[in-house]
Amino acid sequence: MSEQKFTNEETGSVCQSLAYLIHSGISAASALSLVAEDENRPKYKEILLEMATQADEGAYLSEVFRNSGRFEDYVCEMISVGEKTGRTEEALNSLGTSCARRASLDRQLKSALVYPAVLLLIMLAVISVLLIYVLPIFDEVYSQLGSGLTGMAGSLLNVGKALGSAVPLLIAVFVAAVVFLVLFSVVPSFRDKVLNLFWKSGKDKGVSAKISAARFAQGLSMCICSGISADEAVSISAALPGTDGSVALKAEQCRKLIADGASLASALRDSGLLPSTESRMLEAGILGGSGDLAVEQISARLTEESDSAISDSVAKIEPAVVVITSLLVGLVILSVMLPLVNIMAAIG
Repeated sequence: MSEQKFTNEETGSVCQSLAYLIHSGISAASALSLVAEDENRPKYKEILLEMATQADEGAYLSEVFRNSGRFEDYVCEMISVGEKTGRTEEALNSLGTSCARRASLDRQLKSALVYPAVLLLIMLAVISVLLIYVLPIFDEVYSQLGSGLTGMAGSLLNVGKALGSAVPLLIAVFVAAVVFLVLFSVVPSFRDKVLNLFWKSGKDKGVSAKISAARFAQGLSMCICSGISADEAVSISAALPGTDGSVALKAEQCRKLIADGASLASALRDSGLLPSTESRMLEAGILGGSGDLAVEQISARLTEESDSAISDSVAKIEPAVVVITSLLVGLVILSVMLPLVNIMAAIG
């Protein structure tokens, strides 16, 4: 059974702490020991102490990360590249920043997807109860008064009867939806698998496109700061979790443009991996000798744009769900109350 991987937040925290300590002149083994001392969770503390022991015995930091089985392959690869190019500290710092941004984006996605879904489930459950259990009671009352539910109310009553015959199935679907939402909300590995399936579906539109561009930029920043060549950086970034199916095709086109002599900035622009504005920013940064800083700023900017896009979508989805479900509930109530008003008027 494979070990559960560290989340983006946990990976980012470890990498940023190590980068800070190594920058202070502390060895990797001592740095891991210090990070372990600050860890309050026994399970994670044990993992970090074991990693510190391996580093103290002479293992490379990338091997230590890989042997733990708790980190994604790209994390170990980035550290390995950093060690080979003499930029271990930069690689760790870039990994920490990138993982922190990915964790922030994941939290935004969870909030954007879970809350509206929970709200919708609750409202659908209320409507189902009204149709299946409340309407028949009113129909019986009206029958005793010499009338009955007709028109819209009668149609809704028939819908309720049809749903009533499938109550076990409805309960099973509702329970399955609740279980899915709970797993999506509290289990990062499950959430990552679900989101990765969505990205790979190739729905490169709207918010999805912004999120995918932000994730690619995060990976590109991480790779370039670790000392990886432009061609490899594009390939690795396109294969990272959280990028949709179209990114791989664009990455292949980008690599061909680079092989034909195009600059990284122009290749990223012409392949559609980065918007024109960000490509020009990268080109200016490379010409000025600060390509690493430029790509990091691009990553931060695209991440902020994706966060804003998610927030805007939530701002639209939540009111829409409330309005639609409230109208449905109101329709059910009105269809029941209007006949009652007519009966009372006739009696009066």
